[in-house]
Amino acid sequence: MAKHVATREELERVARMYKTNSDACAALSISFKRFAELCRQFDIETPYGRKQRRKRETQRY
Repeated sequence: MAKHVATREELERVARMYKTNSDACAALSISFKRFAELCRQFDIETPYGRKQRRKRETQRY
């Protein structure tokens, strides 16, 4: 049986929907490493990256 390959649209949706990278990985049934690789490849912000960006933005003011 062939592995399911996540599409860009699936990655974007899952990265938006879930609060943590681990939840997003579980939803796609892929490893943390593969999730990070795909997000970098498609230039998608991960849930962790989103959290860090928001944290930096709020600390500026």
